[in-house]
Amino acid sequence: LQLLGNTEWAIICYKRSLNKLTDTMNKGYGNLWVAECMITLNKIDHAFWFYMNCYKIWKKVSPIKALTIDKKMRAILELHPTLSPIYELSESEILVNCRVIMSTK
Repeated sequence: LQLLGNTEWAIICYKRSLNKLTDTMNKGYGNLWVAECMITLNKIDHAFWFYMNCYKIWKKVSPIKALTIDKKMRAILELHPTLSPIYELSESEILVNCRVIMSTK
């Protein structure tokens, strides 16, 4: 759906999947795809939360993949430095904010 330009529907599907996923790598991909959808919708602050969640997840299991996400986040921070405090939050704080964002969709 995301690749077909159905971004809103893609987010709904990702939301359903994220709630059921148990595999760590897949959780990271789910957060990455939500972040990309948010970028498409120009919701940069929301995207940053999901990139952060992806980064925190992948940092533990795939440091190389985590680095690619870190580069995306640093590029966003260059344009939106007000988002930098998110960088310092714990994994649980980030997860809570991602859940709040998803519950408002």
